[in-house]
Amino acid sequence: MASGEDADRPLLNGEIEEDSPPIEHQPSGSPIARQVFSFDDVVSGIFLVSFDIHKGNVVEWKLPESLDVSGLEFKAMASGFHTLEDDYVLFNLRGMYGLSCCRKLSVDSEEERGARMRSAGILCPSFYALGRHQEFLKRQALSLAENPSAGYAQLERYFLSHQPGGESYAVQSPVRPTAAVTPGQAVVPRQQVMHPPGCVSEFCYSFGAKMFALWRLVLLRKRILFVGHPPVGLLCGRVYCAHMMSGASAQLSSGRDINGLFYVNVNDISDLQQEKSYIACTTETIFETKPRLYDILVKGDEITIINSSPDEHLDAISHVSRADEQRLADLNIKRSQLSAESETGEEELFMDFFQDMNNRLVGLLRRTSSSPENRLTMVGVEEIGLDPYDIGFVRQFGAIHGVNVSAESPWCPCIQCI
Repeated sequence: MASGEDADRPLLNGEIEEDSPPIEHQPSGSPIARQVFSFDDVVSGIFLVSFDIHKGNVVEWKLPESLDVSGLEFKAMASGFHTLEDDYVLFNLRGMYGLSCCRKLSVDSEEERGARMRSAGILCPSFYALGRHQEFLKRQALSLAENPSAGYAQLERYFLSHQPGGESYAVQSPVRPTAAVTPGQAVVPRQQVMHPPGCVSEFCYSFGAKMFALWRLVLLRKRILFVGHPPVGLLCGRVYCAHMMSGASAQLSSGRDINGLFYVNVNDISDLQQEKSYIACTTETIFETKPRLYDILVKGDEITIINSSPDEHLDAISHVSRADEQRLADLNIKRSQLSAESETGEEELFMDFFQDMNNRLVGLLRRTSSSPENRLTMVGVEEIGLDPYDIGFVRQFGAIHGVNVSAESPWCPCIQCI
C-alpha cells in the first residue's frame, strides 16, 4: 500500500507568490492524483476469478503468467457477493489499482450448488484508466458465467491491445484547467474521469451536510473506514467521493496524499496497521472488533470517532454546523442547475466545489502566516465560508502541513489559544 512522498515539504514554501501565475502541481501516490495527471492506458494485468465450492475463491486465469495474484481472489470477489447478482469492486493491490466486475448466475447444476460466480478484472498503474474498462469487464463476467468453456481469448486480446504500441493504447488529450482561479492559487487540471456511476448523487443524498464533517476529517489525514453490506460498488463510490474532497489540498500541500485504498479485507489488516492515513471500505464485520486500525468509522450515514487525542477535538470538528447546512444548500442549487446536456457533469461540479473550498482554506493560511500577527481570527475563518468555530480545524490543518499559526480562543472549549 503506497504512501505519499515529500512528507516534509511545507504547505507554504514560498514557491507561489501572490502575483505569480497559477502553477500546475503534479503530486504522486494517490489514486485521485494519478487519474488527473496520468495519460497512459496500460493494463498491467488481467484475470478471471471464480468460486469453487471446494476451494472457495480461486484465480482461474491471469495474464501475464508472472503476475503476482496472491490475495487477489479475495479482493476481486468480495465477501458477501453471493447475496447479489452483480457488483463491482475497486481495490489496491501492492501499489496497483484494480477493478473487477462480478456476476452470479443461477444454474441447474448440483456440482455448483445452483450458482455460478465469475469476476473479470484488470490491474492498472493508473486509477484514471480503470473506468474505461468497466463495460468490457461486465460483458466478460457475464459471458464466462454463461459459458465457462468459452475460453479466455477475448481477455487475452484485450490485454495485448492495451500494452504500449497496442491498437487501443493512446495518449489522452491535454487536460483543460479549471476556470476562475484567484492569483496565487494552484490549478488542478481537469479531465472527465471515469467514476463509479451515480456515486456523487448517492453520496450527497446519503450524507447531506455530514459530508462536510467528513471533508474536515479527510483534510486532517485521518484513517477513515466505511463499513457496510454489499454491494461493494456503493461503498467504493463513497470512498471515491471522500477522496475527491481532498482534491486541491493534496495539490497545494506537502504531497502527503491520503491513500484511497478502496475495498479491504482481513488479509489487509497487517498493512493497515502501518498506514498513517487512508480511506477504505469493507463488508467484513471483523473490522468493527479491531478499532486500532482506524480513527473514523463510517457506518451508514453515521460518523463515529474511534481514535483521537484530547487536543484534536475531533468530536467538535465532526459536528455539523450552520455553515455546513448553507454549503449543502449551495451545492444542491448548483447540482439542480445541471442539465443532461451539460458538458460539466456532476462529478466535475463536485470536484470543483471542494477544490474551491480547499483553495479558500489554503489561501487563508497563506495570508495569515505572512501577516505580522500570524494569528487566525474567527472573522477570517467566517469570511471563507466556514463556521467561526472551525478555527480549530483550520489551525490543525495548517499544522499538519508545517504552517503554525496562533488562533483566537473563543468560549468554545474545543479551541485552544497557542
